[in-house]
Amino acid sequence: MGSEEARAILAVASAPPQKNGGVAAALWFFLAGFGGPWWYLGRPVIAIAAMCMYWLCGVLIFVGVGLFLLPGLWLIDAISVYQSVRGHNQKRLKMLKEAVATS
Repeated sequence: MGSEEARAILAVASAPPQKNGGVAAALWFFLAGFGGPWWYLGRPVIAIAAMCMYWLCGVLIFVGVGLFLLPGLWLIDAISVYQSVRGHNQKRLKMLKEAVATS
């Protein structure tokens, strides 16, 4: 095995794992109120903020305002999760390409 192959293998082994969009979507659908997809994506601050927003909307449902806020929050969260998975995987691919190109 040449040194170039060894560097390429090392780059792949040390890269962050690729995130699965299906797993993130399932976590968003079932565990959005607990920040599920954000914990999976490694973003604990956003996970805590999402939990606070969902729980606040849940409390505001009793007042009647939450019924209007919750669908918008759910949609914004879904789009953000999709973009975050895509961004993470693109950044990972770019890092791998740079590591292989330098070897």
